[in-house]
Amino acid sequence: MQTTSQRLVRAIRKFRSLWPLEVGKDFSNHFGAFLARRGYLEPVWHEFQPGLWMRLNISDLIQETILLEDNWDPILTGFLQENLSDGNVFIDVGANIGYFTLIAAKCVGPGGMVLAIEPGPATANVLRQNLLRSRLTNVVVEEVACSDSDAPERLILHIPTGHNVARASLSERNAGPGVTAEVVSTTVDQLVEKHNLRRVDLIKVDVEGAEFGVFRGMNQTLARFRPSIVTELDPELLASFSSSAEDIQALMHSHGYRMSDMGGHKNFLFRPD
Repeated sequence: MQTTSQRLVRAIRKFRSLWPLEVGKDFSNHFGAFLARRGYLEPVWHEFQPGLWMRLNISDLIQETILLEDNWDPILTGFLQENLSDGNVFIDVGANIGYFTLIAAKCVGPGGMVLAIEPGPATANVLRQNLLRSRLTNVVVEEVACSDSDAPERLILHIPTGHNVARASLSERNAGPGVTAEVVSTTVDQLVEKHNLRRVDLIKVDVEGAEFGVFRGMNQTLARFRPSIVTELDPELLASFSSSAEDIQALMHSHGYRMSDMGGHKNFLFRPD
């Protein structure tokens, strides 16, 4: 039996599908977000692809898009589906509640593995719920932040309380108003060693401006496995960490990688020469 929240979401999806114009199409989801912020519309379970379930809050920008359109960032989604296959290993640095983690887990199959890295405690908890509901057993969740420091550090994660929890960042300026959580940091290299990974095929990095530190912490992984890497490079977010897209491009060039623009949400692709 459907809950009131599920019936409301179903009505919003129906309204969007029937509304004949682009103007006014978003009225229903804005209304849904209004109800959610006031506690009248709870997060709902939604199957956005066959067998893949997520618990989604319509008041959150990314979750609203997945809930109403069954997709987020179509370019990156398509890239993962085209470039991951059975037996591959995918590392998701900045997994959020798991949209790309779930898609990758389905692509790599039981013979593959996904290492999902998400430092936010509440966000990581929703990620685990989504994996459990989707019956995915080929994913390992690491509730840590990634940096370039070999020694474990305790860092402050800033978690926005507004409409986009994916903006959580180690930079308060990048995250905006919200709450904080103390998190432990490590490097991609250390996690690869910890889980005794014998291959790494593709890495996604989306950490709201802290990308340079993540890249500096995967030197051994790059040298050993030569994975392709997709990452978001936002100049404004990177500047909060005194870095730039040019810094990352130069670093990756020193490892024998070339960069190309994927389009979409400021996504770039690094492939080994």
